[in-house]
Amino acid sequence: MAGENDPIFLQIKQANASALESYAGKSIYPNHGERVVRGCLLMQSASDLFLGWTAGTLGRHFYIRRLKDMKIKVMVEVFGITEMLQYADMCGFTLARAHAAQVNRH
Repeated sequence: MAGENDPIFLQIKQANASALESYAGKSIYPNHGERVVRGCLLMQSASDLFLGWTAGTLGRHFYIRRLKDMKIKVMVEVFGITEMLQYADMCGFTLARAHAAQVNRH
């Protein structure tokens, strides 16, 4: 948690067409930023309060989120077989939860 007087920074990122579009077809969302945001909402158990999307004046699509300055990455290259299996279980669980959330919305 940030301190009471810490500033909040919003990050605005351009959202382009999905790399999967050529294989899976166009997104059901008219704004690529909305597609990204909807994906985030499916994957995250607790969403960013500032998460949203918009379109620029030149027709570009953007999504907005709270910027968290945390540079963390999983170092899978140093995992042994036990850690890799645990990591695979966590990834599978996350994807299953996102899938279940998507199915329950329809």
